[in-house]
Amino acid sequence: MVWWVFGAYFQRIYTHTPFAPMKSFPIVCQSCQKVFYVYNSYYVNTRPVKFCSLSCNRRLIRLNDDYFKDLTEDKYHTFGQVIACGYILDHKTITIRSDIPTLEKIKLSLSTDYPIKNSELGKFQLKISSLPMVDFLLELGLTRNKYFQEYPPYDILTGLLDTDCYEKKDGVQLFRTPSSKLALEVARLVGGEIITETYKDIPKGVLGCNWVVVW
Repeated sequence: MVWWVFGAYFQRIYTHTPFAPMKSFPIVCQSCQKVFYVYNSYYVNTRPVKFCSLSCNRRLIRLNDDYFKDLTEDKYHTFGQVIACGYILDHKTITIRSDIPTLEKIKLSLSTDYPIKNSELGKFQLKISSLPMVDFLLELGLTRNKYFQEYPPYDILTGLLDTDCYEKKDGVQLFRTPSSKLALEVARLVGGEIITETYKDIPKGVLGCNWVVVW
């Protein structure tokens, strides 16, 4: 009898009948300025909700989402850096792995303060969350798989070479990439030859392979 009473009590609290319509409370998102609704006054008076979604909550971090909307010549350089070191992780995330100087240059161009964090194989990582930027970069040619990255139809060579993928030593220039297609086009542009270079991918426990353009 006692359990039935308690069950009926909680059912009465959490069940909304047609005769007791759910009351909604409009709130303006402090990030995108759109109106959204909550259905409990607790989230208005006691613990106010300020953002309509997790992405808007994260928008407290600065980022020029529309940077790649119109790819003008002055943006080719940054796009090349992203092509050389980045890929699309998921529908809203771009991952860029490189050295700190390269990532700092990309951050400056994108007007963002997303943090640079440690990554694998002695590199650092910049992970950017932005639905619009992912859409723009996919349309421009950035892939989800860095091993199949192609050279897009833009003059991005200077950007490719302004990363830790490029090295000049004793008069010999090298450009490393996991993508054979990207290596082929770079080799054609610089008049170089392609060799392969293996390395031990300790986190994955396998041997990795880079295509190296030499000229």
